[in-house]
Amino acid sequence: MNKFKKQLFISITYVFSILLLLNTVVFSAAPEYENLEREHIENWKSLPLREDVDENKVWKINFKSLVYKSKINDSSIFILDDCYNKVETEVALSDDYKQVEISPINNYKPSHSYVLYVLDKADSSNIKKGICMPFTINSNATKIDESFNNQSITLKKGETLQLTLPDDGYDGGYSWQSVSTGSSIIKNTEHINIIYSLYPQACPGAGLRDRWLFQAINTGKTSIQFKYSREWDSNSTINTFKLSVNVK
Repeated sequence: MNKFKKQLFISITYVFSILLLLNTVVFSAAPEYENLEREHIENWKSLPLREDVDENKVWKINFKSLVYKSKINDSSIFILDDCYNKVETEVALSDDYKQVEISPINNYKPSHSYVLYVLDKADSSNIKKGICMPFTINSNATKIDESFNNQSITLKKGETLQLTLPDDGYDGGYSWQSVSTGSSIIKNTEHINIIYSLYPQACPGAGLRDRWLFQAINTGKTSIQFKYSREWDSNSTINTFKLSVNVK
């Protein structure tokens, strides 16, 4: 009897493992996601931006209709980074075929932005509507935004500063131009575009943002200054940002 129970347990475990494998799909990263089929980008439903999520965040997507495994692929559910590259992900389908979990193979990059896309062809319904949701990744940096304009801040040597400013002037050719970044005291290590959608007109967000990361490399006082203008027109400045920085 004990031998029979042991064999039964092994058989059940084996079957359960096979089911898990059948319901899990790994999507490889592509160099660049160039085109979405036109029929799937005309009627997007945009979800609000989710900010400062975990580096290994697992998104759970619930469907009203059944989700067929054959429809779960890298053209129906996928994530793009802020350089429009497809993220390598793992997707698991629930036993009732109504929930999909999507997680990154490697952790997301701190402070960066991503967009989750779920196209209408992912489930068994005939609803022609895709969904996109932008999200940003949390970091241990000191975070500031436009509300710190003309303010001062104190950092410790080695600390990271994250500055995020709104950028709504793409149509007029406006962008943030660096005036002074205090290179001897703090070093600009990265400039990140917060991407809300590959197709902003179809999946609008709350406006674009620019983000810079600075590393405090030496002690002393300095300032960070930006102007919002057209790069080719020195008299086109319509906004400025200045932050005094003291590194101890």
